[in-house]
Amino acid sequence: MKTAHVSTKEIILRFDIRDTLPPPHMEMLLDDLRSQPILELYRPGMRSHTDLEPESRQTRVVIYLTAQTVGFDRAIDVLRQWKFEVHDAKTGLQIPKSRALDKRVI
Repeated sequence: MKTAHVSTKEIILRFDIRDTLPPPHMEMLLDDLRSQPILELYRPGMRSHTDLEPESRQTRVVIYLTAQTVGFDRAIDVLRQWKFEVHDAKTGLQIPKSRALDKRVI
């Protein structure tokens, strides 16, 4: 399963090993989100932070939202196009397909 937890500041992607995006696809997703390198947060030249969660055996990817990235409403649309189950990062609840993230709860 591929899940995304979205807030106004970041996107946290989690996927099982079998659902991990190959590097070219991950780059395409980062392009769609207009993710930018952030020297203070990512390794040089990288546009996200990726690690493996040993307990769950899931890949975890953190993408910080900046002025150059898409806004969180657009991020939700992009993630859904990539077949992610999208959740509100604050509540953990799945965001209904019929509405965007409520900015007041973030």
